[in-house]
Amino acid sequence: MPLCSRSVLAILFTFAPQLLAIPLDIKEITDLGVASTASPHGTFGNLSNPEISATGVVASQSINQAPECGAIGSYLRDTPKEWAAARTDAWLDEWWHDNQAGFNRTGGFAQSLGWEYLRDPLWTCRVGGNSDDCDVPACNFPAMTNLSKTNMQASLHVLQSTQNLHGYYMAMQSALKGSGIAAAFGVSDWAWNFYKDKNAISKISLKELVNMATTMVAFFAAWAAPLANSLKILVGGCSAIMAGGFNGVKYKLQEPLANDTPLKAAEIAGKLQTLFHDSLLGLINANDILMAGGNFNGTGDIRDYLAKGAYLNYTGIDEAQVIARYSTLLLSTTINFLYKEQKVWIMGGGPCDDSGGIGKGPQEAKVCRNGKAWYLYFWKEFGGIHLGKKQWGIADSPPGAADLGSGNYANVSIQDIINSSLDAHEVAGLNYTWETFLSRTANQLKEGSFDPTHLGPSWEGLFSIPVCDVGPIVNMTDRNFNKKGVVLTPYGANQVPQWCKPMCANSTGHLDRQTSIDFLNATKMLGFDSFTAYCPQTSMAWPHWYRYGVDVHD
Repeated sequence: MPLCSRSVLAILFTFAPQLLAIPLDIKEITDLGVASTASPHGTFGNLSNPEISATGVVASQSINQAPECGAIGSYLRDTPKEWAAARTDAWLDEWWHDNQAGFNRTGGFAQSLGWEYLRDPLWTCRVGGNSDDCDVPACNFPAMTNLSKTNMQASLHVLQSTQNLHGYYMAMQSALKGSGIAAAFGVSDWAWNFYKDKNAISKISLKELVNMATTMVAFFAAWAAPLANSLKILVGGCSAIMAGGFNGVKYKLQEPLANDTPLKAAEIAGKLQTLFHDSLLGLINANDILMAGGNFNGTGDIRDYLAKGAYLNYTGIDEAQVIARYSTLLLSTTINFLYKEQKVWIMGGGPCDDSGGIGKGPQEAKVCRNGKAWYLYFWKEFGGIHLGKKQWGIADSPPGAADLGSGNYANVSIQDIINSSLDAHEVAGLNYTWETFLSRTANQLKEGSFDPTHLGPSWEGLFSIPVCDVGPIVNMTDRNFNKKGVVLTPYGANQVPQWCKPMCANSTGHLDRQTSIDFLNATKMLGFDSFTAYCPQTSMAWPHWYRYGVDVHD
């Protein structure tokens, strides 16, 4: 089953309606420790946590590795190599077998471990507990001084790793809650910047918005974890999001929303803010499940997470980087979501210097790749008579695109949209979905080949705007493809692209009617006649080719 797929969403709506029925008010948000004001640098600019250290790194709590700690001091700097040599996995399995029956009585795995080896009855490592309820002392291990070398080393490995796993979850919580991201997405008017509804009444399906916002939280949790645990946390995070809630916070449940509940564009900002909070709360629940000794949503118990010393010398997350990337990528996927609900597309495939005779695209929205030019378009609709014909609209810049690359949207550019969409198109054509994105990311994590350090909003699939390759038209004559010279146009008044025959190439590089129809359908233009308004009705150009069919010879 694809991660956080539509089928998973069906489970979400069936078994966890609380996820979608919890519009948190400002008081609740403040009570949860979430910033209630947007960043002073702009809605999405330079989101930051004022509590980040000078290095920007929020590490898990660390043990003071002092040389005077005696015998146990020689193990305080151990790495996964020493974990393996000490057979710590086997030691933990044996300890688990001997103690699991008492977890319910003692408060769970962490509390049992803490009492046995630290003589600390409050060592619970729970979210929402005391700030020191998962600390490992510098040298004071009275319950461990008489242990054998094997038991001393292995028990210390597990204590350190448990502390670091807890530190990871607490740092993620701090990064996402304290960043101002939720407040930024809650600004009521930002979504309108990227969505222009000519009738002001259109509604957008909620299901893709839910899929996008919730799984992005899970992905970032996976990204910040040690590589060995990335896939586990990504899978478990999606499931945890569905469970909703953490730390005993109770919500007043309302009637669940249907899977395809329509959402007005004006409601997008508030819904994104709510989904952000609910996704975060559901994900953080993982910590308490694991520390209690439970199996986290089918991904295993804490032994699976600590296996092979994954958290033994884990140094923490770069909180500033998590905040910056999360806000940028969530903004990117949201813009993609809004654009795909409108007549927005990418077209190109001709020479970068526009010498192919198929028109000249908008230079301000251009990417040149492998010698071919690609352009981002939006069909700006308006009613009435235009240019002496009954023509609705012109080719223009997509809503909000002019604001990208600066100000509140400085981290996302038009070129990012084009490059990300082209990469997605190369993978799956017009059928690249959010499930495709997650599946490919999960496979890379599983294979250990995933490297997110260089990825930004141009990452494959964050944008998946429909692409039409009109390159083959370059080699056709105007007689064989009427109005060839205006297949591409710049933006602005009187710019009306004309596609008098099927214009999109298929995967084999040939113009294809079905591929062209699929493109029109993906761009919400199927049955929209404006792009053939000036096409003559001849044997070589039929204005309604997408309805009745026409042969193509390229």
